[in-house]
Amino acid sequence: MYLKKLSLINFRNFLNEEAEFGNFINLFIGKNAQGKTNLLESIYCCSFGKSFRTKRDKDLVNYNSSYYSIRAWVESLEGSFEVKLTYDRNREAKEAYINGIKCKNLSQMIGKIKIVIFYPDHLFIVKGSPAARRKYLDGQMILGIPTYYHYFSRYQNILRNRNTLLKDVKNTDIWVWEEQLARYGAKIIIQRMKVVEILSRIVSEIYSCLTEGQWVLKMEYKASLKNASILMEEEEIKKAFLRELEKNRDRDRKLGFTTVGPHRDDISFFLNGKPIRDFGSQGQQRLAVLALKLAEAEFIKKNTGESPILLLDDVMSELDAEKRRLFFQMLSSSQAFITAADSGILLDKFLKNVYLWEIIDGTIKKISRIREDL
Repeated sequence: MYLKKLSLINFRNFLNEEAEFGNFINLFIGKNAQGKTNLLESIYCCSFGKSFRTKRDKDLVNYNSSYYSIRAWVESLEGSFEVKLTYDRNREAKEAYINGIKCKNLSQMIGKIKIVIFYPDHLFIVKGSPAARRKYLDGQMILGIPTYYHYFSRYQNILRNRNTLLKDVKNTDIWVWEEQLARYGAKIIIQRMKVVEILSRIVSEIYSCLTEGQWVLKMEYKASLKNASILMEEEEIKKAFLRELEKNRDRDRKLGFTTVGPHRDDISFFLNGKPIRDFGSQGQQRLAVLALKLAEAEFIKKNTGESPILLLDDVMSELDAEKRRLFFQMLSSSQAFITAADSGILLDKFLKNVYLWEIIDGTIKKISRIREDL
């Protein structure tokens, strides 16, 4: 999959920009606050229908306008398609279109364009809260497993209903919702455990390669459901989950929320057997996140047949020349959008088929296409 063309109208500091991109590496240089990250953000919006930097759509609208429009033309294994996303600040209305047909809701567009993004703030994946890691994992699974979004959204709706009923001590029908919660929760738990096991194998190989075999990075899924294991069948997990819900019902009523289930689970990262959150350096943690992003891309490709588009913001700042060489070799089958303060990394002889762009105050200018032998 690759992004052929992008049109931006009134999106942050892009007033009216259009560009056609190369299907390998697109490197965007420019000083700070010129719009490099804004460009990546616009592409991300076309995949998820929202920003990775803010929850408020109005923040994405240029301050001299009342709306924004993003259009992306994409080539995939299924053929060409166009995604359009608009937001009107006055009406507080966001609309999505696929090939000119308006989506009934934003969920129809989520994952249509397959994206993997690296952003400096993504250190939260290894350093942040369990809720942040769950959100990250769910986002990747929605892209890689077509049925996951249905299970996830159903679980969230049922969970809200159970939590509401917990506050009504006279209600005797809560068991009906618990049955459904266990059903969809088991599907989420088993799929998450399988995906984390796959990602752990891939990320271990990538991190070992980037560190020339000196370090081994592994992931582990931490289920709040006691004794949950990837070796268990889905039905076994469902029954175990239902037992825990019944067992904890009185406690949950006192607290006012459901204390067990996939909404309480976590992921742990270990570097040479030690928790990277506690023992890893800033550089090791950052490299772990980068390795994880490359593992995500490989996972999505294996599951869907499509190589996702990589959005890599300021990814080169802590990589030495050798790590950059190894990193670029891993991008051989994906289109990538990479931002950097300057073109200094182009001095490295390993860059090949790179499209160089410069962003200045919300304008996108193509500089050249660089071809060099490895």
